[in-house]
Amino acid sequence: MPPLPCEKTCFGLVIDGRMSKFINSMANDADQQLKVVSIHGFGCLGKTMVARVLYNKIGRQFHCRAFIRVSKKPNMKRLFCDILSQIQRKQPQASQAVSDELRITAENIRNYLHGKGI
Repeated sequence: MPPLPCEKTCFGLVIDGRMSKFINSMANDADQQLKVVSIHGFGCLGKTMVARVLYNKIGRQFHCRAFIRVSKKPNMKRLFCDILSQIQRKQPQASQAVSDELRITAENIRNYLHGKGI
């Protein structure tokens, strides 16, 4: 069987036919159910780049979106603030106690997303 054609992205990443077919199936999926795509593997294989391509290719069809990277020991305050600032497209307010700020930020995310098609 001949190999599927490849496509080069704006990031210089070459996506083979199987990955291109997968990305297109995700982009053209009319099902509004929440989906999670996990990308895992050894370091320096391009996982973040593949995730970024997928995010850019299908993310435009959503009212709000966020691209975050999570380490083994994530800074939850920064993680929540990054999500909130991306979905609201503005910087979150600071100057509150850390535990209260996490709770309030999580509530803000929940309130902002309530009733939105995600």
